[in-house]
Amino acid sequence: MNYPHATTTLHASDPQHERALLRFRQHASRLTGAVLCLLVAALITGGWLGSFTDPLLNILAAVGVCALAIGGFLAPYTSWLARRTTITTQRVIIREGVFVRRRHELQVAQVRTISTSRNILQRMLGSGNITVSLHGSASNVVLANVPGVRDVTEILQQLAASSYAAQTRSQHSFFAAQQYDTSAVGSPYPAQSMPY
Repeated sequence: MNYPHATTTLHASDPQHERALLRFRQHASRLTGAVLCLLVAALITGGWLGSFTDPLLNILAAVGVCALAIGGFLAPYTSWLARRTTITTQRVIIREGVFVRRRHELQVAQVRTISTSRNILQRMLGSGNITVSLHGSASNVVLANVPGVRDVTEILQQLAASSYAAQTRSQHSFFAAQQYDTSAVGSPYPAQSMPY
């Protein structure tokens, strides 16, 4: 996967120009068990299917092989294909589901912390889990088995920092405009002479 380099400047402050930065699925290592099930189904098909003398046993073996191929390979593969994560300059969008589609959106402006965790296999493959905690939410969002986890984490951190800087600038300009400048307007109280 080609990711923008960490030196790329990402701006999360312009809502009119939101653009997609990354689109990815979970790392393909998630499909290891599914591929092994498909290989076992192929071995059973080539080795034993049709070798039984009783036709009922051949039919049962064929049904078993089909069930193994569908349950062990096709279901996990379809589930893997149906889950996709998109990172834009303003949002993290998670789409998932085969029959019932679900969509979760996280605003980059609400990101509080980003952390990663990687087991030994994930470190060898360059993948990992990203945990995102949001302002005003007690639960964390976990992006599991993300390929290129270092690059994705850097992009998320740059977007969160850019969004925080934009919020800080807008708050400073708001308070500067609201500040009452008595030197330009003059005193709000009329001048009175003191009787002595």
